[in-house]
Amino acid sequence: MLNVILGEGISDCVVVVTRYFGGTLLGTGGLVRAYSQAAKKALISAGIGVMSLFIILEIRCEYDFYGKLSSIINENDGSEIDSVFEKDVYVKLRVPAQNEENMRKELTKASAGKLSFEKVSEEYGFI
Repeated sequence: MLNVILGEGISDCVVVVTRYFGGTLLGTGGLVRAYSQAAKKALISAGIGVMSLFIILEIRCEYDFYGKLSSIINENDGSEIDSVFEKDVYVKLRVPAQNEENMRKELTKASAGKLSFEKVSEEYGFI
């Protein structure tokens, strides 16, 4: 099973295969093939995810800017985590770390410097 994982170039994963029959009818070669095939099928079924660093930002904007904000978030592969609509709109979002600087520039330019945003944290997640 380890050879299948290494052969696919995958790291940071676990593959579990459970046998319900304890006999040796398959023989050593048969067991190797059975476990290898099970591991391969498990990896194909699960798919491969790539972990990446994300920045969590909180942004305050006016209602009329919210549509533009959503557009800029999407253009930078970000996603809204939470939105609160009060006097202003408060948005908590997640953006890939490599896109943070570009998004900050776009937001500042689009809002003529009026936008208030703050980096809250960083986290790893799947793209």
